[in-house]
Amino acid sequence: MANTFPCIAVMELQAVSFIAGTNQVWTYNVYDDSGATVDISACATYLTLSPYGDPDYVAMSVAGTLSGSSIPYQFIVTTGSASRSLSGKYVQQAVVVDFTGEEYRAGQGECTIRPRIATEEVVSDESLPSSLVLNFSGMSDGAVPTLSGSTWSVSSGCVINVPSTGSELLTDGGLEIWSGASTLTSWTEFVSGSSTINRESSIVHSGSYSARLDVDASGNAVLIQQSISNSLYDWLYISGWAYSSSLGKQSQMSENNAQQVISMNPGTTWTQYIWSVQASKDDTDFQFKRAAGASSSGSLYGDDFSIKVTVLSSMLAVNQFSTSYGILKAAWSITSGVQAGIIMCLDDPANPQNMITCYHNRTNLIFSKRVAGVVTTLISTTATYVAGANVEIRRVWGTNVFRAYYNGSQVGTDQTISDSTIINNKYHGLFSTDSQNKCSSFSFYGV
Repeated sequence: MANTFPCIAVMELQAVSFIAGTNQVWTYNVYDDSGATVDISACATYLTLSPYGDPDYVAMSVAGTLSGSSIPYQFIVTTGSASRSLSGKYVQQAVVVDFTGEEYRAGQGECTIRPRIATEEVVSDESLPSSLVLNFSGMSDGAVPTLSGSTWSVSSGCVINVPSTGSELLTDGGLEIWSGASTLTSWTEFVSGSSTINRESSIVHSGSYSARLDVDASGNAVLIQQSISNSLYDWLYISGWAYSSSLGKQSQMSENNAQQVISMNPGTTWTQYIWSVQASKDDTDFQFKRAAGASSSGSLYGDDFSIKVTVLSSMLAVNQFSTSYGILKAAWSITSGVQAGIIMCLDDPANPQNMITCYHNRTNLIFSKRVAGVVTTLISTTATYVAGANVEIRRVWGTNVFRAYYNGSQVGTDQTISDSTIINNKYHGLFSTDSQNKCSSFSFYGV
């Protein structure tokens, strides 16, 4: 540890890792503010170990105590197979020296140790925090403490986000303008077999008309489509209302000719569907269509569609830390059709062009990097959704190795990210695309 502090002793841990199931000797020196080695053997009164910050972690046990008159001093930590994190301290007269260790690899217990110094009179030369733990369940409604994000707030013991969006991209999303009984003016239509598109005036969500897709007995394709003005990787916030002749007769909303789809099975009640999707091309196509294999001989109704680009910076709530290494996690309950998770190593909260994102969409855990605005998906793997489970990124100390976790288990393989525009950034925080997602806790354990 290179930091110096005025008028206090500084602990330096020379052993920087341990392996679960082994005895690890930790050695350290103590220096005064001039850098001279100090003999503290007669003053070191006690050593305690306990879980640090995260209640999921199990305390380690200590074999031995701070002892010995020789320098460096030693104590031994015996780790069990489930032991994953610790904190401890010794007291030397009025000086309290705290140290912490954070987990990097479950099952092996690989850790890095970061000393932290604390007394009533300490003035640290580190102006940024190395770690942060927020449990929102006991907080009053209002602004989110520590994390910066103008569209984020604490509400009923959880953090929610109401992201900002741009202007409407669809023309006649309400499906009100027809040039004939089966021809929408502002939409492109496609039919096959004896399936048809029809102007509907009786079953409508609002206004005078909706669109009715009558699917023939063979389930032949039928759809309406419109191209919009957007950029590749834009986050599109899409909503629409659906109704069908009976439960089980399904329709879909689709982006870029079914590159991405969301299925709708509303039955005989108008039901709103919210869908957030990252555009897979510039000026993409939006479709309302029948669901293949699940709509034969059915009537599918659509109304009041809307597409807006979500402002990327408003999807983030971040804090600047003193380190780009550590364990970042957040516990999310996520609504169908939208996403929530975390972001790490962000360059600029106001203009986010470089960062790492890890989120869940209730089906997959998706881990990606954004470099100069270009998004590369590194992991997209099925991970069973659990309400309130942690989405997590771990960066191994001193390396460019990143690991994605969901609900305590690693998802996908280790990812090496070496982009210079990412790896030294120290903004970390939350990510959410919709106001219905709820975060119950957030933590960053920096090393």
